[in-house]
Amino acid sequence: MSQPSNSPAARRRRLALDLVLALLVVPVLLYFALRRMYATDGVVEVADDQVAVVVDALSGERRVSTVPGYQLFVPWKEEVHVLDKSPDELVFEGTQWVEPNQAPWIEARGRDGSRFSFERFSLSYALVAAKADAVLEDSGPGDGFKRDLVRAYARACVRDEIGRLSPEEVLRPDVARTAMTRVMERMNTALLRHGIEVLEVATPKPTFDKAFEDLINRRKQGDLEIERKRTYLAQLPKERGDRLQAIRDDKERELELLGKNLAVNRAAAERETQKLRLEADIVFANRSKAGEAARVELATRAAGLRQRHEGALEDARRETENLERYGEFAVRAALVQRLAEVQFRLLPYSRDAAPKRVEHEDVQAAAAFEKGGRP
Repeated sequence: MSQPSNSPAARRRRLALDLVLALLVVPVLLYFALRRMYATDGVVEVADDQVAVVVDALSGERRVSTVPGYQLFVPWKEEVHVLDKSPDELVFEGTQWVEPNQAPWIEARGRDGSRFSFERFSLSYALVAAKADAVLEDSGPGDGFKRDLVRAYARACVRDEIGRLSPEEVLRPDVARTAMTRVMERMNTALLRHGIEVLEVATPKPTFDKAFEDLINRRKQGDLEIERKRTYLAQLPKERGDRLQAIRDDKERELELLGKNLAVNRAAAERETQKLRLEADIVFANRSKAGEAARVELATRAAGLRQRHEGALEDARRETENLERYGEFAVRAALVQRLAEVQFRLLPYSRDAAPKRVEHEDVQAAAAFEKGGRP
């Protein structure tokens, strides 16, 4: 059997269900009430160049968030302040105050009491993201740190450091840069505890009275000319030594070049001499061989001629002897020899059909006489 609806168990279940519904509805109603009261959704967008400081209203604890994006918080219990952490430039120029980064120009006095001004002076600074809670505590939300702290310290530090210098020193860029470096160091010493860092301080150009500025410029030009003359006089001995050394170096290079050219020409002449000597040796050898060959040929021809003329001489001697001994036979042999060279043309003709006398000549004996033999 089921229990009645008005039983104690049923009432307890309804009470528990009502309590659960109340627990679920109350936070939603509380959220909408707080949203309407504080006009916020509990979400803040943090850009890349911003830092968020979450402040707990109950405990007073501050939490710094440098992560860009959407930052969630509980309205009434927490409060989120967004500060600009991008580098900014503070300019001292003109005579008007322009929020937040323009202030009137700076007037300072030198060490000797002379007065001059900086018509334009600028410096770059930025919020230190890790110390954003200190910036919020000292300067409040928004751009309060830009309006008050940086301008006050910048003007005071610049006047103090420039007051240590004379007008001539202020006009020297190296001295002015050193002074501005000290200005930046002093400002960082003072501002870092407030969560602000000075990134760069420009070197300003001072403006003097016209007559005083002309006097300073003339003196500056005179000092520069004197320094230039001193430098030139100091450099003359070194310049003379450098020129002498340059001339010595040039002459040594020329001598070295001439030596190299002489060595090259000598080597070329030696090669040409060797070439001519080789060609002369070749010509001499060729002509010697040709002369030897000609000598051998002439000797051979001379030997042949000698042998031939000796034979002719011997023949003439024999012929002379034969003529002395056998003159008649020799004449006949010579006649026969001459006749042997004569060509006869015989015709079948005879004036005497019956000759009564016939002559006979010993031809062999005549030939032997001609050769030197006996008949």
